[in-house]
Amino acid sequence: METREKLICQGVNNMLSRASVDEVDVRLSNSIVKNITDIINDPSTLDDLPRSVIYDYISKTPESKVYAIPEWFKEINISADMVKPDDIQSIHWDLFYDHRRIFNGEKFVHHGLIANYISKRHKWSGIASRMVTSMQYDSATTSYILSGWADEDSEDFINHINVKAFGKVHGHKVRAQLYVALSKSGLLTKKQARKMRSDPSSHSSLSGLRSLIANSDLYPNYDELLTQFMDTRYEDVAHQLAKSSPIHMISFLLGSEFYWAKSVAEERFNKHYEGLSDE
Repeated sequence: METREKLICQGVNNMLSRASVDEVDVRLSNSIVKNITDIINDPSTLDDLPRSVIYDYISKTPESKVYAIPEWFKEINISADMVKPDDIQSIHWDLFYDHRRIFNGEKFVHHGLIANYISKRHKWSGIASRMVTSMQYDSATTSYILSGWADEDSEDFINHINVKAFGKVHGHKVRAQLYVALSKSGLLTKKQARKMRSDPSSHSSLSGLRSLIANSDLYPNYDELLTQFMDTRYEDVAHQLAKSSPIHMISFLLGSEFYWAKSVAEERFNKHYEGLSDE
């Protein structure tokens, strides 16, 4: 590689490896990413974080057709093969170090995962099956893999949850992440919501509920799904319902056995109807 090319690549790597950048650098880095194929000829020189940042842009702009460029096609495939199900254990822990991949305040997943999204070389179900027992905490990586699985093969994704999550094969932390992904996918059914409510772990049940609330716009039957949690046996779940349920559903919580949840529901109920009486 020529000295000029090396210097350019070093500059790109430095610019796209900063956890925090100012407004001027943001504009510059955005310009670099958008024009990366005109700036560097050999993407093999990219460091891990810049690679994630650039691949993320490529994945979101298929019209750029970067994957069709031979040098980029080769390099993206090499990255994708890092998450090949049979070999993925070799980078197991690196995949979950989201806190080490921060650019401009945003966490990025490992470039191998983004490359796989672009190339579609390996099944997300295979990747997820190798990694699922490590998905015990909310992370960009966990969300990325499970979302990819749900989008690629929703039937297989749902079957895994039915057998391994609702069947209590996985521990409660893994169940929680699967429930989050299920609600986020837009695939949650009334029956599944009921099973989340009945999970033997309050953490798992609450995680599923919070994800449902955060993704309420995906569900025309949102009220019906939320109703499945109303007779929860967990105080933290009841409290979340009292804080977040639509006001027309608050009456379900007014008779709650949990003082914390009941007091929040009563306060919201009274404020709402006092406001109406003042109009």
